[in-house]
Amino acid sequence: MYLVYGAGAMGAVVGPLVLRPFLSDGSVTLAHTRDRAVVSRTGTLWYDTMLPANNTELNYLIVQQASRVNSSVAMSESRVSCLNFFTLIQYAFILFGAGGLPGAAMSLFFYIKERTDPNNAAYETIQKEPTTYKKLDYFFISIMFLYFVQGQGFVSSYSMFLTTYAVEGPLKLTLSKMTLMTSLYWLVFLIARLLPSIFPSSVKQLYILVGSYIGLMLGEIALLLSLRNEVSLWVASIATGFFCAISKPSGMAWAREIAPMTPAVTAVYVVGMTCGYILPAICGMLIANYGTDAFIHFSIISYIIQGVIIGIAIIISKRLHAC
Repeated sequence: MYLVYGAGAMGAVVGPLVLRPFLSDGSVTLAHTRDRAVVSRTGTLWYDTMLPANNTELNYLIVQQASRVNSSVAMSESRVSCLNFFTLIQYAFILFGAGGLPGAAMSLFFYIKERTDPNNAAYETIQKEPTTYKKLDYFFISIMFLYFVQGQGFVSSYSMFLTTYAVEGPLKLTLSKMTLMTSLYWLVFLIARLLPSIFPSSVKQLYILVGSYIGLMLGEIALLLSLRNEVSLWVASIATGFFCAISKPSGMAWAREIAPMTPAVTAVYVVGMTCGYILPAICGMLIANYGTDAFIHFSIISYIIQGVIIGIAIIISKRLHAC
């Protein structure tokens, strides 16, 4: 289970690195925009619409070159700007799409092979006794559903709005630096997903779950300190990526020990993870209305809610064992 979840993080590690050269301050985009010209006509400076909005240095150099052609144009560096925000990000997504073609072709091949294989008719479905649940089982499954909603939402929200917080917030970091931080976040996430798979079987999943929650406290403390400290944001990203990666698969494995894991229950948990993608929308609305500090507030509130859910789930599990 840890290996399956870990494989899903590999694309998130590579993705920001592939995107980086195509951002507005990336090497590919800048190489493209250096060839664009600024037209000077009767003392009015006309910007080419392809100029990157946030690259003041590049704009200023081009303006200086235009000023030499027409000395009547006087511009200060503080006033050099452009309303257009230009990137070549579409080419990165073309690369992603091309990379998915081999996987799609292989999936189609195995699907056709399975449908046409005459040996498939030789297999018989094993009929098992229907699984019975107690009322507490249903309550436990409902609580774990909320746990997976919150867990997936927390991971997605942090990843989606980390760059927004760092670039638009007090730190004012560059997009290129944030692609590195995002890749590091997912790299640590990937390593942490694979690490528990080598733990001895004697280590209880509940201990791993509680340990990951306690460790996540380090990330929340570092995030609080990141308002004026870039190093704290790096520490927060590493700690959050590491301990969040452990919490979801350990929660799934522990839930299997408490309540019977039938296909229907598994579907409930997967639906909970899918519903977690609603939380980034809430986080984005908070940031849009209350500023980038809402990112920190959202993370801390999510951490507290996760602790409450884990506590309730542990209490129910003890009662189920007592029955």
